[in-house]
Amino acid sequence: MRLKLNLAFLPFMLFGCVGTVIVHDEDKAAAEAVKFVKAAFVDGNAEAAYRLLSDATRSGLTPEKFSDVVKQMHPQGRPDTIEDADYEFVPGKKGMKIYVTGRNNSEVFYYQIAMEGTLADGYKPWSFYRGSQPYPSSGLRHKLTKPVPGVRTK
Repeated sequence: MRLKLNLAFLPFMLFGCVGTVIVHDEDKAAAEAVKFVKAAFVDGNAEAAYRLLSDATRSGLTPEKFSDVVKQMHPQGRPDTIEDADYEFVPGKKGMKIYVTGRNNSEVFYYQIAMEGTLADGYKPWSFYRGSQPYPSSGLRHKLTKPVPGVRTK
């Protein structure tokens, strides 16, 4: 009886251990991140950039607070151009990090945009940071192989 009971649960145990496959498209995620960086930081259009944020981020951040945060991130000015973007997968997560570099006449801007989503769901900015220097490289970080709309090629 005990053997039959254990064998009866074998299919549930096997299928319960199978994980969900997460499929990403780094080019689509990067394009959405660059669209956000352009709206928020290059163009200074906080209203348009706020609409691009994930639902979860917008639920905890008012448009006014978002606008204030963006202004505080840029006390000396904003970038004129976006010059580089690369990506980093976050293992087991429905999202990835996109690193974007911008520039104006006197300053270089380093951003990390955490994107929420998958290939099937699309990508939305979940969080955003500005660093004072390039973000450190990791074994999971890679250069994009295709041009990203809005990124000036060197």
